[in-house]
Amino acid sequence: MVANCTRKHPTILHTNTAGRIRPSDIPSASTSPQEESTRVRNGIVNLDRSRIGMAVVPVKVWLKATGSPVITYAFLGNGSSSTFCTESLMRKLGVNGTRAQISLTTLEKKDSLIDSFVVKDLVISDLDENVFVELPALYTRPEIPVSREDIPTQGDIDQWPHLCGVYLPEVDAEIGLLIACDVPTIFDPLEVKHSRNGGPYASRTSMGWVVNGPLGRHHKGPLATSFFIKADPEFHQMVKDFYDSGFSESSADDKPEMSQEELRFLRELERTVVLRDGHYEMALPLKDREAPVPNNKPQVEQRAYWLKKKLQRNKGLYNDYKCFMADIVDKGYARNVPVDLQASSSMKWYIPHHGIYHPHKPGKIRVVFDCSAKYQGKSLNDLLLNGPDLTNNLFGVLTRFRQERVALMADIESMFHQVKVSEADCSYLRFLWWPDGNLESNLEEYQMVVHLFGAASSPSCSNFALRKTAEDNSQHFPEAVVSTVKNNFYVDDCLKALPSDEEASHHASDLRSLLSKGRFRLSKWISTTRRVLETIPVDERAKDDLQVERAVGVKWCVETDTFGFKVNIKFKPPTRRGILSLVSSVYDPLGLAAPFVLPAKRLLQDLCRVKLDWDDPIPQEQKV
Repeated sequence: MVANCTRKHPTILHTNTAGRIRPSDIPSASTSPQEESTRVRNGIVNLDRSRIGMAVVPVKVWLKATGSPVITYAFLGNGSSSTFCTESLMRKLGVNGTRAQISLTTLEKKDSLIDSFVVKDLVISDLDENVFVELPALYTRPEIPVSREDIPTQGDIDQWPHLCGVYLPEVDAEIGLLIACDVPTIFDPLEVKHSRNGGPYASRTSMGWVVNGPLGRHHKGPLATSFFIKADPEFHQMVKDFYDSGFSESSADDKPEMSQEELRFLRELERTVVLRDGHYEMALPLKDREAPVPNNKPQVEQRAYWLKKKLQRNKGLYNDYKCFMADIVDKGYARNVPVDLQASSSMKWYIPHHGIYHPHKPGKIRVVFDCSAKYQGKSLNDLLLNGPDLTNNLFGVLTRFRQERVALMADIESMFHQVKVSEADCSYLRFLWWPDGNLESNLEEYQMVVHLFGAASSPSCSNFALRKTAEDNSQHFPEAVVSTVKNNFYVDDCLKALPSDEEASHHASDLRSLLSKGRFRLSKWISTTRRVLETIPVDERAKDDLQVERAVGVKWCVETDTFGFKVNIKFKPPTRRGILSLVSSVYDPLGLAAPFVLPAKRLLQDLCRVKLDWDDPIPQEQKV
């Protein structure tokens, strides 16, 4: 953010004990064109100051679909994150923008929600139409916060010899554009005339000359300020989605069309997938296989050193960590890299790791491989295609779970780890560990041979393998069982309802047999009837005979076959932030708790309308 009142020699004003400015403390009014004076009238300080020239340049604005431009002034505000235009310019161009609300941050307000239009397909050019630049999607405001008096003129420039050769055309137009740093080519200076003797400086851009700094003409009156702006439309959309989360008007299985990148992801998997030793194996969906990869081993060695210190301080963590790492090696998910093969591949990536405990499962650790850790601006996830969202809609899965009398629930054991990575790509999944967990020995190189929990591509890869298991074996199993794999799984959780105990038993048996063709093992089976559970091997049932279980995060009372809610009320301050935190703690994908949550959401909407900041105490009348 910057203000117009920036000046070369700031005046220091002293106050007396009453806090008033003494006239004797204020410099004389006899100043040069580059200095300023102050006067006191009725306790208010007015400034006679040199007018500050802003980076404003005349341009032509074009709508792609038409051939008639509109001439306007553009303010080059590289402190703004988003480009804006005035509503009057939008009307002159004949553009029909899309209504939206954005979160606007200025010197005056933070995260203020304002109404706006989103405008697309605009192009600007210089007045001679030599250079054309396409603008990104921009937002509208009633006006751009720059005064016409701040536009430098040719008369201003002629006062400064060092600006000889600078030509500023004048047009009869408003300041209709604020061009932000999301259009970097506009700010690239082709030529610069530096400031001299406290005067302005000028830079020649692709759109023409722009001038910044004191112009030498004086202005009397209150200081005007131009705010650089940060617009965040995604923030408002997140808040709006939160308010609307209790009312899902879309289909239970709505899916957007796939992008070209997502289609490329699927083509890569189709090209490389093979069934090897009972497991599906596929290549990592890399964005560019030829792009060089930096050697991030020194960074991972440093992370391992910090981990060693932590394990040495906490013996319980050390024992759990060591058991987890030994387990993934014993099960074949990871393997030691022989010394003679460590330098065999030029394309290698090392992944740091750390341990976390499940909040609802004391003593159970999961070692997380940090695929988002960056080195020289890159991470493993940056190298991978994300892939399409192949996960079933949660609302649809839960709704289908309520359709019949007998309910079944199970999950796939270590789902991601059942999908192998092609041999050539395992070098991207290397990590460092001590052999046998002995912290006194030297670190050795290991590599995962399965798709990792935490890699951006793994959810789509594992879901692809799960669906392919069903498709490749569809000739040998009932259609209803194949449909269950495609429609009744939410990631690794299976939620299925059937009309009778007998059908549920047969269905569970067929489902277990089908998924075993891809080495996916269903475990932790739960059912609303004992007769069904007795047909499932004991080692595949849920260990605890719980009356209340979690069905993809929702509290499910197995005995009564009902969904419920348990909210742990924690004290939160009576602010927008505190209320939002409390309301967000209610996990309710079906909207069943909406009658209880909506009053709090309505209160949050009211507080947004009055533009209350996140940590301001809410008004007394809102507390009752």
